[in-house]
Amino acid sequence: MSAIQRVPFHGLSLSAVLVNGAPCVAIRPICDSLGLNWSGQFRRIQRDAELKASVVVMATVAEDGKRRKMLFLPLDRLNGWLFGVDVARVREELRERMNWYRRECYAVLARHFGLSRPGADLHARLIEAEREEAQSFAVAQACSKGMNRRRVEKSRLSKRIDELRELVQLALPLEGGAA
Repeated sequence: MSAIQRVPFHGLSLSAVLVNGAPCVAIRPICDSLGLNWSGQFRRIQRDAELKASVVVMATVAEDGKRRKMLFLPLDRLNGWLFGVDVARVREELRERMNWYRRECYAVLARHFGLSRPGADLHARLIEAEREEAQSFAVAQACSKGMNRRRVEKSRLSKRIDELRELVQLALPLEGGAA
């Protein structure tokens, strides 16, 4: 095992270590930055045979100077854990951050440890652009359906309003004369 490395990650830092030449990433700091319940995520990792078997526990010195055990997952298992988190159970204000974190985390760590394939970043950006296009199309489609429904309703409602105006015009002179 080697010393813990701090990998810059969009204003944050990920704690990573090489174990037998394989990069491993500390899980608790990720949970903390995403607002995930650490004990719940620890139990989930313990229930997953593959994740549990690949866990590395290392004694570290925390920022307060105390020695603590830190749980690491190999980089090639990190996405399995991250994508296993049910985004619907993450606090609503953190859901987009969770999705962003999942998209970015692997690429940043893979680049840091020299594991990224040429063009992988471009491919990830393409996938993200395609996802954004699909979302934009879905919004436009919903708006289009709403506009079509409005055209149908407008005609019907205009007729009804015109009829009621005529009835009001006919009724008003009668009320005025009766007074």
